[in-house]
Amino acid sequence: MTAFVQVSGLTLRAPGGRPLLDSLELRLPAARVALVGRNGVGKSTLLSVLAGDSEPHAGRVTTSSPPHLVPQILPPTPSAALSHGERRKAALLEAQRSRSEIVLLDEPFEDLDEAALAWLRAWLARFEGCAVVASHDRRLLADFQHFFVLSESGCRYFSGTLAELDESLERERELAERRYASNL
Repeated sequence: MTAFVQVSGLTLRAPGGRPLLDSLELRLPAARVALVGRNGVGKSTLLSVLAGDSEPHAGRVTTSSPPHLVPQILPPTPSAALSHGERRKAALLEAQRSRSEIVLLDEPFEDLDEAALAWLRAWLARFEGCAVVASHDRRLLADFQHFFVLSESGCRYFSGTLAELDESLERERELAERRYASNL
């Protein structure tokens, strides 16, 4: 199976030096993967490195073709008449028209109206390349079966529905609380 994105020994740190990821190994074929985790764990940083817009502290990223990144914070446009949602939809349409086999979307639902949300979900459902999507929006996450869960302890893969992911994370939280309580 062809890897669209391959990551070897990737280490990322926050601007203050706090570790985000340490020696990440990753191989992505044609798939739609949701990148989930709390704010500040490195989702946007990872997407920027995968896109080649930022350098990792260590490691290597190899892609089969240039990725198309739609960042969470969009650059200013010449037309001030466009709303944030219109700018986001235009950036997503540009990603679609690019025909890139790798798309990296950072909070793509942000500021979109219901029609644009429906369009985005339909496009991603048909997308045949490699899509890595960072989002907190449960409507979008419900469409995924593959998740990378980023946390302060690193990154891990989860296969299943959003409901199954929620159950797994709740079990882990309860187990961590029991371990903590037993060590008091």
